[in-house]
Order: sequence, then structure tokens, then C-alpha cells
Amino acid sequence: MLARDRFLTRLPRLRQLGLFKELLEPGGAILYRNLFRPGQLEEAWELFTALRPWQDRLVCYVSGEQVVPKQILDALWCAAFLQKERPCRGGAAVKGRPAGCEGARVLLGPGAWDEAAPERRHALTFSRVDEQGVLRFDRDAIADFVRAGQGRTLCPASPNRDAAAFAAAFEDVPVRALDWPLVAELGRDVERRLGKALEAEHGFVLEKGAPELPAHAQLALTHEGGAVAVRRADAPPGPSIARQVRAPAAVTNVLRDGVPLRGVRLSEGFVRLEGGHYEVEQRFVLSPRVHLGPADDPAAFKGYALETHPRATPEWEAWADRVARALP
Repeated sequence: MLARDRFLTRLPRLRQLGLFKELLEPGGAILYRNLFRPGQLEEAWELFTALRPWQDRLVCYVSGEQVVPKQILDALWCAAFLQKERPCRGGAAVKGRPAGCEGARVLLGPGAWDEAAPERRHALTFSRVDEQGVLRFDRDAIADFVRAGQGRTLCPASPNRDAAAFAAAFEDVPVRALDWPLVAELGRDVERRLGKALEAEHGFVLEKGAPELPAHAQLALTHEGGAVAVRRADAPPGPSIARQVRAPAAVTNVLRDGVPLRGVRLSEGFVRLEGGHYEVEQRFVLSPRVHLGPADDPAAFKGYALETHPRATPEWEAWADRVARALP
């Protein structure tokens, strides 16, 4: 059977699909046009399947824009037949866990945390850690990203169709709830004020009766009662363990302004005090970067910028599941 005859045998059924019209072009050629609405996906799929031998003759438009037939087929298959496992809904079975369709995909999966291509970005690139240690998502930026890609969104069931609802699915979450580390880094203004004190070695003498410090003990410095107070960073709250603190005025001034500082013990040595006698001095340097422990209150780290280091955890996967379920 000739290709023309095969086509004519299928034509009666094709006339029933969508809104069908036969148009006569100049020169006598007949143009067959089928118009489909969003609720007619399976009919559109049937038309494409029936016309597979003639796909090189097809001209396809979506909302007035010409589109390659293969892209139409992919969108129809996804929208009409992949209702549960649609690859645009951040499912765990899809590599990268993309939320959204071609043109604006937001990745929810672990890895590629810094990816920020024009049409494909990781969710983390829309976020920042605030002063409370909460991962805050810029939902306006997410919505703008999705709107910018809507011109390439072919699927009528795509979550990208509603940019505001898409963005609303990205809920804020405490960094610690993801089992991620919380890190505080001194702000540039504080670093400038400290100057060379950040590189210099400082010291103090242990209060009498205070336990010996282990090597590389983590120290917390504050300003109390007009003097510098020193405590073990990992110890319960208590009085200062230091006397005869040796630190420059830059350190004292920063502490007096309410900026807490952290340090690490390096060594010990003898120091001559007033009166001519010698004591053992604990020597330490300041730490511009602090890994906050479970007992550390992020809000107490005035003068620091908080950040995190993402990693694959069950808690992150649970958060991604909640986002995927909330997509429109």
C-alpha cells in the first residue's frame, strides 16, 4: 500500500481528534489542521502516533510558537501517561531530582549544590543562612527564574505553569534540622578592626584551681566586668578560667562591642608577671571561622556571617520530599 493510501485509511479517525479542519492552500495542496486543548492530551498522543511515518511533514505549534515534533511527543508522554512518576516533580528516582520542566528546572537532589546554569539551577543557589541559622529561600527569585523559562514549557500539566505556587513549595528550614554543619565566619569589618591580632599569639594564666587545658582546646572569649573573660568553648556556662589575659586593645574593643571571639590553644610557656615571679601562660590564636556546636546559639554570633556545607543526608531527602509533594 502506498504511503498516500495508508494515510487516507487513517484520515477518518484523525478527523475525530481535537478540532479538525481541512484547509486548501494556494496551488491546490490540502492542509490538515488539528487543534488540541490542554484536556485532550491522549487524543493528541494518538494523532502523533498515527502520523509517525509522516513526522517529517508535520508542523507543530504551541501557543503560537513553532516546536519540533519530538519535543511535543516527549511532553505529551509525560503529561498524559506519567501521572505518578512524572520527571518534573522532584521524584527521588530521577537523577538530580529536577522540579520543573525544560527551561526552568530546580534541582532538589544531593550533589551539584552550586549548579546555576541559565535553565537549570540547584535549590541551594536560591538560599542563604540567616542570623538564626535558618536556610532561607528567595521565593521571589525562584518565581522569576520559573517565569523566565515558561516560554519553553510545553507540558500543560507542568508545575512551571504557576510560578508563584512553584516557588511557595520551597519552605525555609533550620540548617541543623538537615543535619548539616553550621559555620560562623568573622565579617570583614570585624577582621579589619582586629587587624594583625588575627595572626598574633595571645595568652592568659589559668585561674587557680582551674583544670589543665588539653592541647588545642577551643576557647570562647567575651568581655565581662571590664575585662576579657575566657572559657572552654565546649564546657557548661561558668566563671572565667583566665587571669592576666594578654591581648591587644583591638581584641578588647571588639569584645566590648558584643562580638564574641573564639580561639584555639597552641602551647604553654612561662611568663613573668608583676612582682617578678613566673607563671605558666596558656598561649592561643584567634579563630576567624567557627564550627558551631549543638549548644551554640547562632543569634549570639554578632559580627559573623553564617554558612553551611551541604551534604547528602536523610533529613535533606525528607525536605526535598516535602517540596516535591507541595509543587502545583
